[in-house]
Amino acid sequence: MKNTQLNRELGKVTTLGKVTTLGEVTALGKVTALGKVTALGNVTTLGKVTTLGEVTALGKVTALGKVTALGKVTTLGKVTALGTVTTLGNVTTLGKVTALGKVTALGNVTTLGKVTALGKVTALGTVTTLGNVTTLGKVTALGTVTTLGNVTTLGKVTALGKVTALGKVTTLGNVTALGKVTALGKVTALGKVTTLGKVTELGKVTALGKVTALGKVTAPLQLWLSWRYCSLGHAGYS
Repeated sequence: MKNTQLNRELGKVTTLGKVTTLGEVTALGKVTALGKVTALGNVTTLGKVTTLGEVTALGKVTALGKVTALGKVTTLGKVTALGTVTTLGNVTTLGKVTALGKVTALGNVTTLGKVTALGKVTALGTVTTLGNVTTLGKVTALGTVTTLGNVTTLGKVTALGKVTALGKVTTLGNVTALGKVTALGKVTALGKVTTLGKVTELGKVTALGKVTALGKVTAPLQLWLSWRYCSLGHAGYS
C-alpha cells in the first residue's frame, strides 16, 4: 500500500514500516500498522484496525470495525466510526466526527469540527472542542475540558477536571462536576446537577432538576428563580 493511487485489500494486512497512500484505500479485513501511516485520500476499513505509530489522514475516513490507535492521530477530513474506538496518543480532528460506538481517549483530544458521539465516551486527557458537540451516551472526562461551540448531552456526564464552556450548554442527564466550572453561554440542565468546585455562570441558567453546589457559585439573579437549589458553599449574584 505504499505510494499507490488505489488500494483494495480483501484480506489481513500487516505493515511494519512507514506507509503513504495517495489515493483511495479500502480494507475489508484486519489491518495492523506498526509504523507511521499517512493517507492523502479517502480511507474505508471494514475490519479491526490497530495502529502503533503516528497516523495522519487528510481525506475522509470511515471505520466500520474496532479501531485501536496507540500513537498520535491527526485527521483533516470527515471521520465516521461505527465500532469501538480506543486512542492512547494525542488526537486532533479538523473535520466532522461521528462515533456510533464506545470511545476511549487516553491522550489529549482536540476537535475543530462538529462532533457527534452516540456511545459511551471516556476521556482521560485534556479535551478541547471548537465545534458543536452532541453526546447521547455516558460521558466521563478526567482532564481539563474546554468547549467553544454548543454542547448537548443526553446521557450522564461526570467531569473530574476543570470545565470551561464558552457556547450554549444543554444537558438532559445527570451532571457531576468535581472541578472548577465556568460557563459563559446559556445553560439548560434537565437532570440532577452536582458541583463540588467553584462555579461561575455568566449566561442565562435554567435547571429543572435538583441542584447541589458544594463550592462558591456566581450566577445571574434569574438562576435563583428557576432552580430548586441546595447550596453548601458561598452563593453570590452577578
